[in-house]
Amino acid sequence: MDADQFQNYLESNIALTKLMQFQLQTLAPDKAVGKAPLTVNDNHRGSAFGGSLYNCLVLTSYSWLYGGLLKGDPSVALLIQKAEVEYLEEVREEIQSVCQSPGQQDVESFLKVFLGRGKSRIDLVSEIRSSRDQRVLARLKGRFVALKKTESGDSE
Repeated sequence: MDADQFQNYLESNIALTKLMQFQLQTLAPDKAVGKAPLTVNDNHRGSAFGGSLYNCLVLTSYSWLYGGLLKGDPSVALLIQKAEVEYLEEVREEIQSVCQSPGQQDVESFLKVFLGRGKSRIDLVSEIRSSRDQRVLARLKGRFVALKKTESGDSE
């Protein structure tokens, strides 16, 4: 699945995607990159609203895992189990979030457990960096859980 195809999925299934004007730019085996304009995600101080930053970080991680690694498989339910966000500096520019692959060993372990048990967890990190000097402005560390759906549509 490429970024444009998964963007259509996001817009059809996650209403905030359209409201925030979140745009998935890159969906590759090693990373996902998303962006959202500051103009519709700002607060009263002219910087990015914390909730918008959080959503961009989650959407980017979700996109890498579900759209990239799991290829948007409709037989998989993907949930965020835990998330910790650090807001390190104000974001006063277009929001750009990046989720890097956690590495081949973690990916292989995740897939092996998922294929064997129908349920698996993976820890992902997404960051928002300054476009000027690549300083990390915000970081999300999240644990995502993939569940194989049963024939009735429920997750196991």
